[in-house]
Amino acid sequence: MNSGLLSHCVERWVKSIELTSFTWDGVPVRVPVFSVYAIIQSPVITRSEYQNNKLIPIIELDKYTIPIVEPFGGVVEHVPNFAVVISQLVDNQFGLFAYPADHIEDNIVLSYAQWLETKPNIHFYQA
Repeated sequence: MNSGLLSHCVERWVKSIELTSFTWDGVPVRVPVFSVYAIIQSPVITRSEYQNNKLIPIIELDKYTIPIVEPFGGVVEHVPNFAVVISQLVDNQFGLFAYPADHIEDNIVLSYAQWLETKPNIHFYQA
């Protein structure tokens, strides 16, 4: 059973997974701790850009440009209390994007099987 979250050769050895939990517009969201690059409190939106007919808020920090994307495919309509910055590697290229969050909750640990059964259908950013 390969979820695409971990490589097949690693996935069979994983028994549990630690998740960062947060809420956005009252909906709980959980992402693996290993994918969280940073959590920014009171993010400052420096500009916005249209992509796929959606206005995407952007945070600019040092050399990083970080889009804030709504985890369920909607539009971020107000500045969030937090930006949960996610790192990703696509075709050998490192990138960052952020999910908005109203509240950051305590991390939780689930068995890997539970995570695969309950993981939400959240959208990952694709430039």
